[in-house]
Amino acid sequence: PPSYTSMGQQNVAQAVEVMELTADSQAQKAAHDATRQNLELQKIAATLTTVPTLPQHVRDALREFGQPVRLFGENLADIRQRLRMALARQELMARGGLVAGDGLGSSNQQQQQQAEDEEEEQVTKYTRASPELVDARQE
Repeated sequence: PPSYTSMGQQNVAQAVEVMELTADSQAQKAAHDATRQNLELQKIAATLTTVPTLPQHVRDALREFGQPVRLFGENLADIRQRLRMALARQELMARGGLVAGDGLGSSNQQQQQQAEDEEEEQVTKYTRASPELVDARQE
């Protein structure tokens, strides 16, 4: 148990125990962070005034971002909105609120977790060779 020191009217703990979040809580936190950043992106996108309007300029700007010029089923307004979101994402990265390379700013912890899961899956398993195989290899 932590020891307490009396300081006037307050008791101050000398040792603090920090517990980790459960997997479910971490998933909910990640979803909440993604939603929050998506809302921030939408807010920034709504305030952008320097979005090109001519289709050729929109295509050129999308190419600069490395995005496809047109996705299946998109009309000109949808294409311009996608450019607006790309510009907003760039603005948010410039402010330091979004990590480069993340789709909506998902945390690096998720990427690290996926990398760890992939490492766990790459386990080499050995089985005993049949006597015929051993004889064939020794010859």
